[in-house]
Amino acid sequence: MTSSTIRARALDRGVGIESANKDKKYRKLQALSLYEHIYTEFPDCYRADEAMYRAGVIYDKYINDMKAKEVFSRLISDYPDSKYAERAKRRYRKLDLPSKEIKEQRELNLDILTKE
Repeated sequence: MTSSTIRARALDRGVGIESANKDKKYRKLQALSLYEHIYTEFPDCYRADEAMYRAGVIYDKYINDMKAKEVFSRLISDYPDSKYAERAKRRYRKLDLPSKEIKEQRELNLDILTKE
């Protein structure tokens, strides 16, 4: 499981041999698949909450806001004491903003994918 986490984070961040010559969206989709595997197959793992949060971020930025809300909501309910639960709450609230406000918020916010 640890190797899956390391591989997912490398793909997500675009580092390492496996990420070479792959476009960003393709890497993110591969990382998403690994993150989903981690939190689905190993829900009691100490990294499951992080994997779920990072999957939600990828859904939010690249795929589907509704799926992102679903993942963030599940993280908040399944791991309420996790440090990622508070982050998920903030992202969930932003997804509830009207479209124009979401766009403005996203432009102003730090890019979580590159900062974490």
